[in-house]
Amino acid sequence: MAFKVWTFAAYEVAWFACVLGAAHGMPWLGPWVTAFFALVHLAWVPDRLREACLMAMCAAFGFGIDSLNGYLGAVVYHPGGFVPWFAPPWLIAIWVAFALTLHGCMEWLQSRMALTALLGAIGGPLVYLGGARLGAVGLGPDFTWDMVIVAAAWAIAAPVLVVFARLTRWDSSGSTSLQPE
Repeated sequence: MAFKVWTFAAYEVAWFACVLGAAHGMPWLGPWVTAFFALVHLAWVPDRLREACLMAMCAAFGFGIDSLNGYLGAVVYHPGGFVPWFAPPWLIAIWVAFALTLHGCMEWLQSRMALTALLGAIGGPLVYLGGARLGAVGLGPDFTWDMVIVAAAWAIAAPVLVVFARLTRWDSSGSTSLQPE
């Protein structure tokens, strides 16, 4: 239970550090906070290599999804990088922080793929709306269409992330019951 609470709290703190850092001209605050949580997390889990692979897969996939959202104009990133529609490092850090939850507080999604897609389609746009309200991202000119794009991206992304979590299970039995080492 403590591990699930940890993963939830780490994600929330990292998300706010990333979003508020980006919104207030400190875009590296979130990646540094996320790196700290990722290192603490890796010290806690029984299979560091698999968990690090999960974080890397989520980061790469998230970069692709959010860069596509940026390319399509559904989301505008503040501050933009040298390629304005590329997902910035602070946003990739959020994907890494989300990876911390996949064997923790979000583990229950692993056997519920349809629900995972539905929650992604609903929760994804809400998270981007929160980021926009806090000033880290802008939304494109056609709000409804932009939210449809984000919802579709997350309806696909959430189950893919759960599959990544399945692929990186920590022991040969497939169990992910977590106890500190």
